[in-house]
Amino acid sequence: MTRTDVEADQVGYMYDLPRFNVNLPLIGKTYLGPPKAADIWEAIGFTASMSSNNKRLTAARSALVEMAQDLTPKERQVLIDTLQSMNQSEESE
Repeated sequence: MTRTDVEADQVGYMYDLPRFNVNLPLIGKTYLGPPKAADIWEAIGFTASMSSNNKRLTAARSALVEMAQDLTPKERQVLIDTLQSMNQSEESE
């Protein structure tokens, strides 16, 4: 889900289903219950609201696209390579 903590608190738990914490032997304290989602489709990932995080990322991507239009092909490739290496380093963490 792509909601921020504040947005998730505003939506609340899906369908007000019961929820509780249990202490399981191998994994410890575990939450059992519905996620904080508006509906079942959002809970399983088919839809997502435009959270503030998504809006910020969309704005950053738009700015990069505008900036890339003024670059030469070689400069564009350097930018793409840099972004890909940054993405790979984030995934490996």
